Amino acid sequence: MLVRAPKFYEVAKRVIEIMDGAVLVAHNANFDYRSYA
Repeated sequence: MLVRAPKFYEVAKRVIEIMDGAVLVAHNANFDYRSYA
């Protein structure tokens, strides 16, 4: 469950390591960006 999931700051370094060199593809990214900004 999400209650037990780690916080993003706890896994951010690992996410960056995994995605290093990857191409990020997003659909309707402007909408998502406005939602999270």
